[in-house]
Amino acid sequence: MNNLLKRAKHLCHSICKYYQCLGVHIRITKVHLVPSLKRYIFKVEFLPGTRIQAIYTHAPDIQAAMELHLFSPFKMGVSTFIAVSEFDVKENRLLKILRSPEFYNSTMQIPLALGYDLMGGMYLADLAKLLHLVVVGPSGTGKSVALQCIVLSIIVKCPVSSVRLILFDIGANSLSHFANVKHLYHPIVKDTETGIAVLESLVAEIKKRIDLGEDACCDLPFIICIIDEFDDTIAGVDDKQDAKRFTTFLNSIIRRGRKAKIILILASHNPKLENVKVNIGGIIPRISFQSTNHHNSSTALGDSGAQNLSGDGSMLFKSQDERTPKLLQGSFVTSAEITAILENVPEVYDDIEMLEIRFPEISEDLVDSNVTIKKDKQELADILFWTLNRTQISVLQIQKNFKIGNRATEIMDILYKMNIVSAKFSNQPREVIANGLEDLSLETIKLLEDYGYTKAQIEKTLESKK
Repeated sequence: MNNLLKRAKHLCHSICKYYQCLGVHIRITKVHLVPSLKRYIFKVEFLPGTRIQAIYTHAPDIQAAMELHLFSPFKMGVSTFIAVSEFDVKENRLLKILRSPEFYNSTMQIPLALGYDLMGGMYLADLAKLLHLVVVGPSGTGKSVALQCIVLSIIVKCPVSSVRLILFDIGANSLSHFANVKHLYHPIVKDTETGIAVLESLVAEIKKRIDLGEDACCDLPFIICIIDEFDDTIAGVDDKQDAKRFTTFLNSIIRRGRKAKIILILASHNPKLENVKVNIGGIIPRISFQSTNHHNSSTALGDSGAQNLSGDGSMLFKSQDERTPKLLQGSFVTSAEITAILENVPEVYDDIEMLEIRFPEISEDLVDSNVTIKKDKQELADILFWTLNRTQISVLQIQKNFKIGNRATEIMDILYKMNIVSAKFSNQPREVIANGLEDLSLETIKLLEDYGYTKAQIEKTLESKK
C-alpha cells in the first residue's frame, strides 16, 4: 500500500505538470486507491480561468505522453475525477455481478448487468426505464458478448411471467446459446421472412395492448425483442417491398412499443449506421464500443469519446438520465459459463404461451366497423384500387380526389391495417407498400372483385407503376 501511495504522489505531480504545459490549470485534492485493479482515482479541482472541458480534450495526449493504460476523466455528481492505471487490469466478470447481493436484491424491473465503473463498482441499468436501446460496436470490441450478458441478466433475474424474449440472430450466431430457454416468446429468428412476420405480429400485439388500456397492460409481461446486426439484416433482404415492411414495422415498434411494454434492442457492428431507414434517432439510450474516429462516435453515440476506448469490452453507456456517457468495462462471460448459467435456471413454467404469428387480414368486422353500408364499401374499393396505382398517398389527396371529408382519415387507417400503406410518420405522405398481387390478402382481392374490379385489372394497375 505504501508503494501505491508513493506512486500516486508521483502521478499526481506529473498529471498537474502535463496539464499546465497545455494551459490547463488544476489541483488534485484527493486520491482514492482501488488495489484490486491497481487503479488510482484522483479528485480534481479547477483553478480560475480553466474550462472543465479542457481536461477531457487533452486527456488522450496526456495518456500517450505518460504511457498509461488508462487515463479517463469522469464526472460523479458535481465533482470531476481522473481514473488512472499503469497496468491493464480489468474487473469484468458477469458471474460476479449475477451472484452479488446488489443484483440479487435489486428492485429494478429488468436489471441489466452491464459491467463495472471506473471505481470498480458493479453497474446495473433498468431496461424497463431505458425503453429501447441501441448497441454499436465493430467486430472484436465486445458487442456480441454484451448482448449475451443482457440476455443472461434477464433470464437469471426476471421470471417468465414478467419478461418474454424474441431474439433475431439472422446471419450471426451470437445468440444461439439461448435456443431452448423458457423465456423465448418465439423460436430464435434465423431468416428474414420469419422476422417480418414476427415484427408484424408484434405491431398487432402493440395495438391489442393499447386497446386494452393502461391498467390491463400493466399486468402483461414485457416483451423484449433483440435484433443483432439489424442494419445488415435489412440490407440483405432482396425484395425491396419486404425490406420496406421490415423497416416500417420496426419504426412502428419504436414509436408505440413503450406504451405497450414492448422493448427493442437494436445492435450493429457498423458505427456509421449507413442507409438505415429505421428511426433510431429517437432512441437515446446507447451502448458504444470502440469507434475508429470522432465522427463515427458521434453518429453511434450522439457524443464523442468512443474513439478513445481501448476495445476488449471497454464501452460508453448513455441513458436519458445522464448528461454525459458513462465509461464502463463491459461484463464478460465465456461460452462454458453461459452453459453453466442456463443449466441452473429453474424451469418453473411448463406451459408457456408463444407469440401467435399471423399476417394482417381485412375481416368483415374491420370493414363493417368503419364502412357499414354497401355504398361505403364501394367507396373503399374505389379508393383502394386508386391507391394501388400510386407510390405515395395522403389524406388530403383522398379528400380531393373523392370529395370526402374527415372520413378520409378513417379510410387511410383501414388501408394501413390492410397492409396497403405504411404507418403514419409525422405529416408525411404514406408509402404504398403493396406493389404486387402477392402483397394483397385474399380478403382484399375479394373486396375489390365484389365491387367491380377484376383480378386482371388489379394486376394491370399494380404493373403500371413499376
